[in-house]
Amino acid sequence: MKKSKYFIFNWLIFIVLLLQIITNIESDKEIYHGLFYIFLTYFIVIGLASFMLCLSFYGKVQCKSKNNKILYSFDDGPDPIITPQILTILQKNNIKAIFFCIGKKAERYPHIIQDIINQGHQIGNHSYSHSHKFGFYSIKKLQYEIRFTNRILQKITNKKIKYFRPPAGIMNPKIYKVALAEKMIILGWSIRSFDTFLPQKFVLYILSKAQKNDIILLHDNRLKTISTLGIYCGKER
Repeated sequence: MKKSKYFIFNWLIFIVLLLQIITNIESDKEIYHGLFYIFLTYFIVIGLASFMLCLSFYGKVQCKSKNNKILYSFDDGPDPIITPQILTILQKNNIKAIFFCIGKKAERYPHIIQDIINQGHQIGNHSYSHSHKFGFYSIKKLQYEIRFTNRILQKITNKKIKYFRPPAGIMNPKIYKVALAEKMIILGWSIRSFDTFLPQKFVLYILSKAQKNDIILLHDNRLKTISTLGIYCGKER
């Protein structure tokens, strides 16, 4: 697997820090302090890499659209109440989006998946369970989550599923390896709206900063997102 520049850079920093400490130690106490500093730095970098998907630390992640337009992306659906209203707003404003769907929800609401496709939007894989333990799954369990969700979505849409976004945008070497083996394009975002917890006025402010080729992260399982999207699209028209 080709290593990303961030991965290589991290290990170079690790080695440089280690050499610096080895060549400057004068006591056992300094050794312990130095090793603590190295490992603290290392785990901070690893933590940032795992939670900041678009650092592309473990490999290539697409975080910009390629059609000179803003790409709206919606995670965590489909939802029987919220997703149809999101679709109505998008249709009214002639906006095409991509919906990253959870496999077990797609099984429950296949008609909504079909509505998304019928209106010209794209479907992406957002895992089967969207478990908070996803980052700790084994290779075998990750393969099941991605493959089974692809089968569900492909059966409903009769289309090949190309895009994958990990739950909560958390990445690690195992997730990247499995997604790559499944020939999935990992799609991140350049603007995170934080619509899951920020007040609407702050979400609207964040959205107002979007420019051509940005990918916006929203969620179609939050009631607040319906009105937020409606207001934002109304201002953009």
